[in-house]
Amino acid sequence: MIHLNSNIFQVISKDYFKNLFIKIKQNYTFKTSAMKYNFLFNHILFWENNELNEDLLNTILLKPFNEMIKKYPELNNYILTCQLVFYSSSISNLNFKNMSNDEKKTIIISYVSKYNNKWIEPIMNQQSYYKSKKAFSYFISTINIELMKLNDYISSFINYIYIDSDMRHELLINLESSVCPYCNRQYITPYDDNGKLKTTADLDHFYPKSIFTLFSLSLYNFVPACQICNSRFKLAQGYKILYPYDQGFSENAKFNLKINTTSDINSLIGDNSNFELDIELFNNGNYNEEIKNNIKLFHLKELYDIHKDYVRELLYKKYVYANTYKEQLVTLFKELNLDEHEINLFLYGNTLQIEDLGKKPLSKLAYDILND
Repeated sequence: MIHLNSNIFQVISKDYFKNLFIKIKQNYTFKTSAMKYNFLFNHILFWENNELNEDLLNTILLKPFNEMIKKYPELNNYILTCQLVFYSSSISNLNFKNMSNDEKKTIIISYVSKYNNKWIEPIMNQQSYYKSKKAFSYFISTINIELMKLNDYISSFINYIYIDSDMRHELLINLESSVCPYCNRQYITPYDDNGKLKTTADLDHFYPKSIFTLFSLSLYNFVPACQICNSRFKLAQGYKILYPYDQGFSENAKFNLKINTTSDINSLIGDNSNFELDIELFNNGNYNEEIKNNIKLFHLKELYDIHKDYVRELLYKKYVYANTYKEQLVTLFKELNLDEHEINLFLYGNTLQIEDLGKKPLSKLAYDILND
């Protein structure tokens, strides 16, 4: 929901790599046997002149995904192969009952084409994966078997267990996020525990480490999240959602009031709660699939429905301040020498600035309602 600032990674990346590279190097073993049973393995060169490829690991651990795939195209093939497997439930769960064979074929081919890469071409050329849902499932299963072999090898030296509790808390605190970016409802704050600084945040892997094992330790795969969103809602479910370091709802969707049969003029000025809260998607449609999945995965409509009283309060303040006390407030703010954002903070408890949406719970909701 909220776009995260990744600039903080530049501050912590040097020490982070230094600490982890030692552990990775200690656990790395060149397994020539792996090349014999896994057609994926020989594409990623973890070694260089019989030494661990430090530049490749630096890229995997510290660089944004778009920079990764630009520098090492084989990492793009890895991501696409993982995505093909991870998001495949979107096809497996479709009801094909009333579709023609051509419609089924078109849907399956369209899905696979999104993630097509040279790693999976040998299997694609051997199977008619598009003929039925069963054939598609077998195709995905075949690729997944090979992928899990590769991931099993990778996990022998790139493993999340290298980040202990103290390091995880330190990392989360350094990310400087105050509110869960997935729901924008829960504070994720640091606290003192017998002299140790800890945080209430979970460290979520945007791409689950069980499938995207290569990115188990990648900084740009870490998202600070509340426990509800991470451990109860998201888990490792195969939904394609917005990547918070690239996109947030602010660019793509907004909360708005939706009138119903019980609504009246008083519903629009905060005198009653006879309205519905809706999330409207913008018309460009560039990220509609991801936004819909965010809404579904994190139960945003259901959870935000309990905040109608907060919306009433915002509407009432907006109406009263804009009409009844407008002149008095203008005089007061002038005397206090407050700018527009400080005035908003005074009136609504929110600066109503896009860049501040991640600082207080429900900021996106307040921003949308008050700017409508």
